[in-house]
Amino acid sequence: MNLVGPFRGRGFFRLLPTDRPASVEDVRRFALHSAESLRAHLADPEEPLIPMATRRQGFRQKREVVSLLRRAGFGAIAPRELSDELKAMVNRKKLALVAAGASRRRIPTTEAIEQWLDAVIEEDPLWGWVFAMVATYGLRPHEVWHIAELPDARGMLVIGIADRYIKVTKTGFRVALPLLAAWVERYELGGVNGEKRLAELRRRHRPRFVNEDGLPYDPERDLVMRCDNNERLGAVCCHKLRSSDARVEFELRHKLYAWVVIADPQGTRKPQRRKERCVPYDLRHAYAIRARETTSWSYADVAAVMGHSPDVHRRTYLSEISGEQTKASVARRMLTSSDAA
Repeated sequence: MNLVGPFRGRGFFRLLPTDRPASVEDVRRFALHSAESLRAHLADPEEPLIPMATRRQGFRQKREVVSLLRRAGFGAIAPRELSDELKAMVNRKKLALVAAGASRRRIPTTEAIEQWLDAVIEEDPLWGWVFAMVATYGLRPHEVWHIAELPDARGMLVIGIADRYIKVTKTGFRVALPLLAAWVERYELGGVNGEKRLAELRRRHRPRFVNEDGLPYDPERDLVMRCDNNERLGAVCCHKLRSSDARVEFELRHKLYAWVVIADPQGTRKPQRRKERCVPYDLRHAYAIRARETTSWSYADVAAVMGHSPDVHRRTYLSEISGEQTKASVARRMLTSSDAA
């Protein structure tokens, strides 16, 4: 989350009234409408306000601004109820897409991921290494920049810093485990190659660290450290695979695909199976399903190494698991338990 941009030079708040204190309705109007129409409306109240599409990145940024206002002590004009309303608008859109069969995770198979990574490593060694990290450890894309310790002899990877005042990733410090473990060596994720790729990635796209006031972080002065451009770092990964915002020449030549089943919610037509392009987060979801299918780890274990709660893991990350994958996971867990007994 950007902790300083909305406040620098009044940032987003140039779109709020300057002749009087802002109200809840002013902030709500700001969050729901496009910046261009807000500027025009402030200059001429007769100009119409144009709603902001909830699917656009700008809407998410405005939601973050409302949250920042409340955290900065302006809860009177940015109450939690407003944040809940904005969040519900996005969720309604997602639920509608799911109901229409138009929004499903594209979960690539382990074989498809491996073949794709082999091709990407040949095409672009740096981005091949980045996506191999995401696939092998189920990382959020921005977390690759915040690797604190590369894979050790057991394949264990350390993300972030174990300090309550330092939170450079979404959920803070954690240790991640590889699936498949063979990919650590296959794609040279650690050692000299890992150090080289990580340094190159940080040099090309620099993470920006700030303190609690949004000023550049100074280790000699500051206790609190945050990264304020994680969203942008993650977007770079998205643009490499599939994004309407990216230049075609910026995308990788080799694409990753997965089969999805599109069903008619009314049941009037037979479900159709089609191949669609994947995005970086699909690799994280594939890791969760691979862990369920091929290991005897509990929900809590997998959730811990992925950096979220067991409830989120069951509700979100296992929602796309197939019947065959469930059968394989049950057989593995039961047979393992029987052998141990």
